[in-house]
Amino acid sequence: RGSHCPPQYAENFADFAAEAAKRYKKKNVHYWEIWNEQNSYDFWATKADCKAYSELLKATYPRMKAVDSQAFIITGGLAQVGNTDVNIAPLDFVECMYENGAKNYFDAIGFHPYTFPQLPSDNKDNGWGRMGLASRSVRSIMAKYNDSNKKIWLTEFGVPTGGPDPRWYLTEDKQAQTISDSIALYKDSPWAGPLFYYTYLDSGFEPTSNENFFGLVRFDGSFKPAHDVLKNLISKGI
Repeated sequence: RGSHCPPQYAENFADFAAEAAKRYKKKNVHYWEIWNEQNSYDFWATKADCKAYSELLKATYPRMKAVDSQAFIITGGLAQVGNTDVNIAPLDFVECMYENGAKNYFDAIGFHPYTFPQLPSDNKDNGWGRMGLASRSVRSIMAKYNDSNKKIWLTEFGVPTGGPDPRWYLTEDKQAQTISDSIALYKDSPWAGPLFYYTYLDSGFEPTSNENFFGLVRFDGSFKPAHDVLKNLISKGI
């Protein structure tokens, strides 16, 4: 009853991943993120399972490295969800991965530090702060397990500017402000790996879902203020 189910057999997934790594290393593709938001029911039905995900990493990591010595493995970006019967909060999921022996089976931790409707700097306990600003954070857990030499990759971050519920989207000007705020924090975070902005182009114009409005560019191709703000920040060097 979920939209995305995990592999039934970790070894089968590892076989597939190894073939992908072998094929695409010829095109200089070496960076791989294993799954997406695996701490959420939406992507690991019928309920999130950090032990099963750790076993998936243990099966997949050595197989990919064996066929491509340059392969770099990032854990699936963690969703900002709370603990429920089917979801596991991101910090608890990270801790659980270490407890289940996953430490030597990834090269970086993927994280989705969404904060809307807050600015990233508004609260140390929001999605952004949970990476390294909060008293308990991904960084503090990594340090606890002597793994702080690895980086956190921000594999999704963005702001919607529309949708059915105004509590869960921001104005276009606020989207641009959020980008400026996040880049300022990012530049001051030596532990941060690459930041991937989600997303370039709105996927629709119907206000049935805020998923249609994360773009820097509107569905009709016109630029939102955030487009020029991010372009200007990048041109100055991040």
